[in-house]
Amino acid sequence: MKRIGILYHPKKEEALDLAAKLEGLLAAQGISPWKCSAWDDGAARPQVAGSDLVLSIGGDGTILHSARIIAPLTVPILGVNLGKLGFITELNLEDAVASLPDVLAGKGWIEERAMLEAVSDEKRFLALNDVAVRSTAVR
Repeated sequence: MKRIGILYHPKKEEALDLAAKLEGLLAAQGISPWKCSAWDDGAARPQVAGSDLVLSIGGDGTILHSARIIAPLTVPILGVNLGKLGFITELNLEDAVASLPDVLAGKGWIEERAMLEAVSDEKRFLALNDVAVRSTAVR
C-alpha cells in the first residue's frame, strides 16, 4: 500500500487524536497518508483517487458518510468504531493501532457490499445502508 486516507468524525475528540496518530504511523512506514473530515465531502472526494485504502474513524454513521464519498472509486474502507453500536465497523479504538501492521501486510479480507442509488429530481444519491425520503407535503 502506498497511499491511505483517513476520514474521521469531526466532533469526536478521540477520532481526531486517533487520526493524527495513524497518520504519523503510516508516514513512518513510508506510506503517503491524507486525512479529512468524513462530513466534508467536497474536500475528501478529490483525495480518494489513487488511495489503496481509507480508514473511517468514528462509528457506523461515519462509515456511511465515508462510503458515500468513496463509492464511485471502489476503494476499500476499514471502519474503526468509537460509537455505541458498531454494526458495520470492523475495529474498536484499542485494536486500530495494534492491527495496523497486519492491515498493511494485506492480512484480512475484503467484504463487498451492495450500495443503493436513489434518484430524485434528476439528482443521484448513493447510500450503503438505507435511503430516507422526507416530504413537506401533508398527505
